[in-house]
Amino acid sequence: AVFLGAPMRSQGQHGSHWIPVIGLFIFLFAGLGFSTWKQSQVWHDSRRLWLRVLAINPASSYAYHNLAVEMQRQGNIEGAVRYYRKAVELDPQFVLARHNLANALAEQGKTDEAVQEYNWALQIDPNEASVHNDLGNLLVKKAEWKSAARHFYRAGELNPSASAPWINLGNLMVRLNHPDRAIVYFRQALTIDPDNAQAHSDLGRLLAAQGKLDEAIHQFRAAIRVKPRSADARQGLIHALTERGNKEQAIRQYPIAGKILQSPRTAVNGR
Repeated sequence: AVFLGAPMRSQGQHGSHWIPVIGLFIFLFAGLGFSTWKQSQVWHDSRRLWLRVLAINPASSYAYHNLAVEMQRQGNIEGAVRYYRKAVELDPQFVLARHNLANALAEQGKTDEAVQEYNWALQIDPNEASVHNDLGNLLVKKAEWKSAARHFYRAGELNPSASAPWINLGNLMVRLNHPDRAIVYFRQALTIDPDNAQAHSDLGRLLAAQGKLDEAIHQFRAAIRVKPRSADARQGLIHALTERGNKEQAIRQYPIAGKILQSPRTAVNGR
């Protein structure tokens, strides 16, 4: 999910599906023996591998899930959704498959269906932080601010080592014009991840808007130390230095910012 916010890696694994798949691997190794290069080629193509597993065990929800992941990685979202649906049809309790199905549906723009799948996943495992975070991102897109904030906050509680929920809460507070609360959340994110360049930059902008220029400059410089090619941080630094009266320092930043803004990478990535 990529809306205003930062995604989280899923922390869970559907462990009950490892045993049958490992058993299939052993069977494949023993049966095929890898005696020829033609046979071993199957293992160099993830899609062919999981199709081979399904040929042997058509009831493997784990194989359908991994095939869907591979399809999504290749950009075939429609195919991925089809296989994710098959995985959850075979195993309705497969939280990771429901989570990834929701992400794929969100990518297709099927927001209501995606929300339903996220909620199904949370009914099965209410403590899956990454599902709360991704659902929060989707609810922001639906302008359901309070529900989004609640899910971001719960994600942060459940996974204290993740900065993404606090960054997302900060972004949401900026959108709702609550800068003081946004500052608290960005600071929390940086307590967890001191090298998060975007959190430094976003915090710097808020501080600059409040006239706290020295601290804003500190935050922009911290962002640049982590990510020297951040156009967002460079522009923020130039503005803060100018407002602070450090025009010579600001002028020295212009050529660097110009090169970054002209870079094709900046055009693609935005920041």
